[in-house]
Amino acid sequence: VSRAMQVKLLRALQERRVERVGGTQALDVDVRIISATNQNIREKISTQNFRLDLFYRINVILIQVPPLRERPEDIPLLVQDCMERLNKRMNQVMRGITPRAMQLLMDHYWAGNIRELQNVLERAYISSEGDIIDHLSFSQYIEPSSNGVPMTLDPDIPFSKARALLIERFEKHYFTDALRRYQGNISETAQ
Repeated sequence: VSRAMQVKLLRALQERRVERVGGTQALDVDVRIISATNQNIREKISTQNFRLDLFYRINVILIQVPPLRERPEDIPLLVQDCMERLNKRMNQVMRGITPRAMQLLMDHYWAGNIRELQNVLERAYISSEGDIIDHLSFSQYIEPSSNGVPMTLDPDIPFSKARALLIERFEKHYFTDALRRYQGNISETAQ
């Protein structure tokens, strides 16, 4: 948002008045603002690309949602919701996806977050021949990963964070597989 637009927005929020485009009278408004960004606002403020006073005006309640790649446990619920929506919109009945397909989705890096997941699911939904989506439906849309660790990372992520993410995902998959191999026996898994 340009600095000029930020000034206008700040004024409208402070005075609770707006003027229609081409109008001459100010109108009283009672609005609540919900805003979202994937930008680092503090950095934008420090480089004077975002007004500090506007930030304090809109930053009443801050909700930080980590990227999808940091919460793969949310993917099954997101897939289920997306499949229900697609079924309604397409007026069809797709029963779901195979466990292998779900694992492929959970292992993917998701640089595009939920929008990328939704697009991949919709493409697979449209191109699937049966009533269950299998892992082959995703092969042309998402990169395969190696043991749950993404093959490529978003270059915008700092090196230390990318390394920590890879290690965390590797450990999670390694220990989950070990627990599965020893049928949940923690003592055997630990050895």
